Amino acid sequence: MLVPNVPECLISTNEQTDTWTEHAHELFEWIGLATSCSQAVAGTSDEQTSAYTVPEPTSKDMHIVTVRGLLSATAIHSVINELVAAHTEFYVCVWGFDDAPVSWNSSEHNFYVSGENMYAQAYVPHKNCCLSFQACGPWDAFS
Repeated sequence: MLVPNVPECLISTNEQTDTWTEHAHELFEWIGLATSCSQAVAGTSDEQTSAYTVPEPTSKDMHIVTVRGLLSATAIHSVINELVAAHTEFYVCVWGFDDAPVSWNSSEHNFYVSGENMYAQAYVPHKNCCLSFQACGPWDAFS
């Protein structure tokens, strides 16, 4: 599996320069591709099926665990704490149910087309770092 190194600029600063934003978008894109088990992150796709390349990849063993059903925030938090305690880099991607009121913390969630309801996080415990990404629609009061 081709896993990108989390760029140092994302860890060391909160200043959102063009370079910072580009690296953040690349990491978020990789998390999405890894979550969907894309051949592009496995290093087995060809140029005819995908133009994607993993940014500054390193080959690592990686396990993808998929859980379906209704999970509480407490259950997700518990798993994350266990992984942080293991002192290893990891990524979490959570997709909620479309337009679920509990997911929007009582804020207005204007469900027009797709009901975006996901977040992804990249954890680098040895640097005490967690990067969070959230997909929100353009009409969400929460975004």
